[in-house]
Amino acid sequence: MALFYVFARYRFPLVPVLMLLAAGGVLEALDRARHRQSKGLAVAAAVAVLAVALAHLPLHDAKRSRAPHFLGIALALAKEPAHAEEAKGFYRRVLDLEPEFPPAQLGLGVILTQQGRPEEAIPYFQAAVASWPDYAEARYDLGLALAATGRWQEAAREYTEALRSSRDDADTHIALGKALTVMNRPDLALEHYQRGLTLRPKDVKGLVGLGVVYTQMGRADEAIRAYRLALETDPQDVAANNNLGWTLASTGRIAEAMTYFERALAIDPNYENARNNLAQARRMLGLVP
Repeated sequence: MALFYVFARYRFPLVPVLMLLAAGGVLEALDRARHRQSKGLAVAAAVAVLAVALAHLPLHDAKRSRAPHFLGIALALAKEPAHAEEAKGFYRRVLDLEPEFPPAQLGLGVILTQQGRPEEAIPYFQAAVASWPDYAEARYDLGLALAATGRWQEAAREYTEALRSSRDDADTHIALGKALTVMNRPDLALEHYQRGLTLRPKDVKGLVGLGVVYTQMGRADEAIRAYRLALETDPQDVAANNNLGWTLASTGRIAEAMTYFERALAIDPNYENARNNLAQARRMLGLVP
C-alpha cells in the first residue's frame, strides 16, 4: 500500500502496482468463490476490474487512475472502527473521481449503518443498486438499513431482489424471514428461515427467528426446540433465553421459564422484556404481593 501511494502520481510506474492490485483482487475473488463467501466477492472482483481498466487509461486520465488507490486505502481503514471517518474520506475521494462506482457507494453506506445512521446510508446503497442492479450485497445492506428505519416492506423487496442474484445466501434468507415475520407472514417467513438454516444450521439469529415464527403459528413445542438449539450454540444469547422462557410460560411451565428470564437478565441487566417477563412469572407463582 505504501509503495502504491509513493507512485500514485506517476503514470508509468503506477501500472505495475495497479496490476498487482488487480491480481490481488482476482485471487481474493477466487478464494471467496471457492469457499462460497458471497459477501465481499463482488467488491474484490470490482477492485480487480477497475485496477486493470485504469492501468490501461491514457495519460490524460491519470487523475482517474487514483481511484483504485483511494479505494484500497478505504477498504483497509474500514476494517478498523477507529478509522471509520478516514475510510469515509477516501471513499468520497473515489466517488469524486468515479461518481457511479458501486463498491465505494456500498462502503460509505456500510460505515454509516455501523455508526447507527441508516437513514443517511440508504441513499448510498440505492445509488450502488442503481449503478449495478444485480449487486446482491448492496441490496442486502439496503434491506438492513430500511429495516432499521422500520420500512419492512421495502426491506423485504430488496432482500427478494438480492436472492435473485445470490439465491444461496444464508444471511439474506434469514433477514427476509425476519422482515416477513414482522409483516405477519409466518408461512413465507418459515420457508426462508428453513432455507437459511439449511445453508447454515447453527445460525443463532436464524434459530431464534424460527422460534418466533413457530410461536406465531401456535407451534410451541417446535419453538422451544428451536430456542434450545440456539442456546446450544450460544448460551449467552439474550433473545434465545428470554424467548424460551416466554414460550415455556405460555405452556404453563412457569418455574422453568423463570430460570431463562433470570439468565437473560444476568447477561443483560437492562433487557426490559426479560425483566417484565420475570416479574409477571413471579406474580403468577404468587412470589410477589
